[in-house]
Amino acid sequence: MAAYKLGRIATPEDIADLVCFLASARASFLTGICITVDGGSTRGVYP
Repeated sequence: MAAYKLGRIATPEDIADLVCFLASARASFLTGICITVDGGSTRGVYP
């Protein structure tokens, strides 16, 4: 598990939390965005 930035792999609940957020009014201003749920593994990879 040390290879993972947060020390664990994603759980189904992690994905469900993102889905619930995206379906909520709090995400109403988000358009055309890609959200990677990887616990920070790709942080700094993309310019």
